[in-house]
Amino acid sequence: MSHRAAIVVLAVMVLGIVLIRALPIWTMPLYQDDAVISGYAYEAALEGRSLWSYCVNLGENILRFQGRLAPVFALGMMPLQAALEDNVFLYRVIQGAGQLLALGVFGLLVRAITKDTLAALLCVAIYVAIYEVRDYHDPSHAIFLLMPYLMVVGGLACVFALRSNESPAPYRPSFWMVPALNAAGILMYEMAVPLSLLSCLLLLFGGAFPWRTRIARSVIAGLPVLAIIAIGLVAKAMISSYEGTQIGVLTPAAVAAAYQKHLSAAVPLSYWWYDPHGLMVGLLRGTRWNPEVLLPSAALALAVAFVAFHALLRTKVRLSLTLLMAGATLLLLPAMLVSVSAKYQREALMGLGYLHNALSYMGSGIVLLALLSLLCQWGARLGRPALLTCALTLSCALGLVAGVTHLSSYRVAATVNEGWRYPREQMEAWMHLTRNTASGKAVVAIDRDWLNRWEWAPFLLQHWGVKGRFTTLAELPAFRTKQPVPDDALVIVRSSGRSHPAALSHFIDVTSMAGQRQVRAVAMSTSRERLTEGTLSLARGPQAWPFPSAVERGKHGYYYRQVVVPVASTDVREFSLVIAPPGATAR
Repeated sequence: MSHRAAIVVLAVMVLGIVLIRALPIWTMPLYQDDAVISGYAYEAALEGRSLWSYCVNLGENILRFQGRLAPVFALGMMPLQAALEDNVFLYRVIQGAGQLLALGVFGLLVRAITKDTLAALLCVAIYVAIYEVRDYHDPSHAIFLLMPYLMVVGGLACVFALRSNESPAPYRPSFWMVPALNAAGILMYEMAVPLSLLSCLLLLFGGAFPWRTRIARSVIAGLPVLAIIAIGLVAKAMISSYEGTQIGVLTPAAVAAAYQKHLSAAVPLSYWWYDPHGLMVGLLRGTRWNPEVLLPSAALALAVAFVAFHALLRTKVRLSLTLLMAGATLLLLPAMLVSVSAKYQREALMGLGYLHNALSYMGSGIVLLALLSLLCQWGARLGRPALLTCALTLSCALGLVAGVTHLSSYRVAATVNEGWRYPREQMEAWMHLTRNTASGKAVVAIDRDWLNRWEWAPFLLQHWGVKGRFTTLAELPAFRTKQPVPDDALVIVRSSGRSHPAALSHFIDVTSMAGQRQVRAVAMSTSRERLTEGTLSLARGPQAWPFPSAVERGKHGYYYRQVVVPVASTDVREFSLVIAPPGATAR
């Protein structure tokens, strides 16, 4: 196989790795993270303002309450996210494209450092192999394109810094791209600091310019970052009310304790090993016979092993100062940024990590690239058989890590979906089913653990077309005083023993249509078999209405049965829905 053909094969394999690796998180975005669960466009509509005005106000609030100057976040990423709120598939496609672009820029950075395409592909494969999805706020899917944006902008700043070092003139256009990209990154989020610092270090210690010129160039490249950081520190000290941006205890012991825990998340298999959420018990035993989990994991393991074996036989990475500096900066610095935060000092756990993991894994990938290459170079000194043995052993080990990592990520994704995605999808499916008959001013919702109180109003407007407010049965005056439900009230009750889509979810609403009180009961599940015969019973009347026999299919792939019952009395406070389990008869 020629060198060019090998590169094409490796590129295809890496793309396959990325696509397979994305499977556990592909269904997660827009349903879990607290930054994307609200409908920004619908919040703006409820407030009677334009989306642009809403985003400007969002940027002001971020500065006022968090001490962050983030105009790119508020005026760039948020309007794009709001435009995609009604198209989840397109949202995921754009997010996946952002992740692919970030990995591509990371490979481009490693290629610029090592001058070796195979080494760059191997480093990207290592990054994909060791990346563990950890919780709902994971950088792989949290806050839309935040971390992919920082990786792309910061990575390109470092690439342009390396290219400007090779230029005969110190202030060519390639150099001015560095401060511009650093400014674009820091105006999005302060986690851009590690890559911005790396670009300045590359300018300072690279190239053949006099030291005075190097210092001047690195200072110019870092000025935008220093200015924004200074403004942010003042804002955090004076006006921030968010614990995540407030400075915590700065004693060496407190910072070192938090730093050790945050840094541990950059170690491969650390989440699986430390299991901070108690999800990894019986991981391998519990997934042994599940093809949906095992096949992608095995494919990823084989792909990583193939890429690693092919690259380790043909590449010799030189341990240059630039390579070591890049690896150390990206591995060590991101954890330090969160270790001084009051919130993340308190919440730090071994193996847990946070948004900074996206950058820390870049450092881990570079360090592992250097280590694996060095081991194979030592093996090559002993002869071809020793080289083959060393490359095969290391490749199999990396493939095994990739497989276990995928199993771990899949378990986390499934758990997050259980508590966030499925309840929300079921509610969306029910609202889609009943959208044309929705009415009322007051909304009562049970089982709201996946949605904050202030997020119900835009959610109802987006999916139901109702301008409602959130309350509870206990808070609604009619229920608190034992009075009939008001004619303008819309009552929703959702109950389910489990949030898994195969489990039954029951929805009951009481509403007025043309002056007549109605009770609607809907049972839905992704399993037809779960939707057996059932009855709806009202506490104020002896009559029970059986469900229709037909099972229909609605939004998000949910099957449902429903019954709508007119009620003579307006005093409807107690009702129940009974669904018989498969093989049983409803009573």
